[in-house]
Amino acid sequence: MGGSRLKKVASQLALVVAGGLVAVTLTGAGPVAAFNVPNNSVNSAKIVNGSIQAVDMRPGAVGSGQLAPALRPLWAKVGRVGDSVDLLRGRGAVSVAYLYIPPDAAGWVVTFDRPLNGCGWTATVNANEGAFFDHPYFATVSEHTLTDTRNDLFVQMWDDVGPQTLSDGYGLTVSVQC
Repeated sequence: MGGSRLKKVASQLALVVAGGLVAVTLTGAGPVAAFNVPNNSVNSAKIVNGSIQAVDMRPGAVGSGQLAPALRPLWAKVGRVGDSVDLLRGRGAVSVAYLYIPPDAAGWVVTFDRPLNGCGWTATVNANEGAFFDHPYFATVSEHTLTDTRNDLFVQMWDDVGPQTLSDGYGLTVSVQC
């Protein structure tokens, strides 16, 4: 009787081990997880709005072209064209205008298609179309507070002497992150 009992325990133990091996083989990894979701089986209809965080996605999973328009970075490329400074291209930028504030503040107001509340911005000086810098320039950008729209930024180009105007071949790029 003792031998048959040992055979029963051994056979039950073999079934448990075999069942565990089958589970490991089916999932392809260690212990059976609570959820084994096949690749590409979750679509947007199955995701609760606001439930996916950046840490839930691999880097590069969502490109800027796939973001909602309100989330895409805004930018403006401003350059001198003949006797005027124009908006050359951009995303969300709608216009640029020269502004002189006596006695010595001069710059450009770049207007975007939406309010910039809660956004951050930067500006850089560019050498366009074969131009080169004969000495260092830098740009500053600030909220333009002379209007109530909050869509405008005031951009200035500087060197070691003070505010400068844009010469032929020079430009500014303004980037906005909200």
